[in-house]
Amino acid sequence: MSGYAAIAKRMSSGSDLTSFRNFSTLNYQNILYLQAELTHLESSWREKEKEIQKEADIDNKNRSPYDWAQLQKNGEAWDNFLRLREKLKEYNETLIQQHIISHFEKPSKRSLKALNHILDDASKSEYLLGKDSTTWSNAETVRDLVTVGPVEKLDRISIILTRLYLTMVYKVFGKFSQKKDDIIHLEDSALLFPTRVLSVALSSLLPVAAISVLYVVHSMWRRLLILAAFTSAFSVILSLITAKSGRLELFAATAT
Repeated sequence: MSGYAAIAKRMSSGSDLTSFRNFSTLNYQNILYLQAELTHLESSWREKEKEIQKEADIDNKNRSPYDWAQLQKNGEAWDNFLRLREKLKEYNETLIQQHIISHFEKPSKRSLKALNHILDDASKSEYLLGKDSTTWSNAETVRDLVTVGPVEKLDRISIILTRLYLTMVYKVFGKFSQKKDDIIHLEDSALLFPTRVLSVALSSLLPVAAISVLYVVHSMWRRLLILAAFTSAFSVILSLITAKSGRLELFAATAT
């Protein structure tokens, strides 16, 4: 198995490697063309409606706007609307698809680096020769990449700990963990475990530390300063250790 098949197999083994081009410029250009086509078809249909109102056939003129059975007897007019309906359906489906695509997550730098490490080695089976071979390395196309797999939002502390952990694994245990493809395979759960432990430890120790210090300090103004310092430290640590929390959540947690 080589080429595209080998890359597909590699992607299937790790969801963080599933990065593809969004082709956002082409997609929006396509929507603009569809919109232009619909505009012309709509204009033609409105003109056809006006023509029906000017017809000599009184029955057709009076009934067509209110009776579909009468309108569809006018083959040319109804064919025009059927073309309009088909294009409108295509336009609506394209808008819905683009809305979904625009909400896809961007691949992480870590996953792109891993993917390029695999694809850049001509000695491996995952190697491409065509124009799409630079999809994951070219600066222009990288900005257009989206991932169809789940993206783990890492906070700053998690990023630092993950890098340290990966460095340790590679330098200390790399020769034992490394497979023949020069890639070390690690589960996300193993990478994020130290962060979860640190989160639990900090959430438990900070309140205890604050109460202990305040207990031994009797001066009221010193207590206020210490309380302000602990509150600030808590909010800073919370902002570093929670990737998805916004300002409102941080303010609420600090106030509590």
